[in-house]
Amino acid sequence: MNTNVVNRLLQVQWGLTLILPATLLAIDKTIALSVMVGGLVIVVPGALLALYWSGRQPDFFRLMMGEAAKLLISVIIFILIFVNVRPLAPVWMFGMLILTQLTWVVIPLLMDRQKAKEVNSSSSEADCEHGLEDISERKSQT
Repeated sequence: MNTNVVNRLLQVQWGLTLILPATLLAIDKTIALSVMVGGLVIVVPGALLALYWSGRQPDFFRLMMGEAAKLLISVIIFILIFVNVRPLAPVWMFGMLILTQLTWVVIPLLMDRQKAKEVNSSSSEADCEHGLEDISERKSQT
């Protein structure tokens, strides 16, 4: 995956993990804490793996080992949460976990859509300019 996409994903995930709980703090502290730790379960291992792989081209085996390490870090974070965080709203925590994980699907799709719009608008502008040149050439020929 492109490093720009990975960086954008991490930015969105960190933003969700920090901003959403801050806004929910006004409603309920337990919900805000649960949402924050739910996001951290996804963001921290992903950020560590991205930091480790930055500038490197991993082979398949190392990539799988990195994913296994990411999964292990997530399990450790889950254990720490369930042992140490009281009170906890599990539905909110798992909801945030799912929302944060979904960014791996949604953000690349949105970025592709944005690129497609940019390409289409630049090509249609070029077509318009080319079309105007054709019209002016025809007028000059007559």
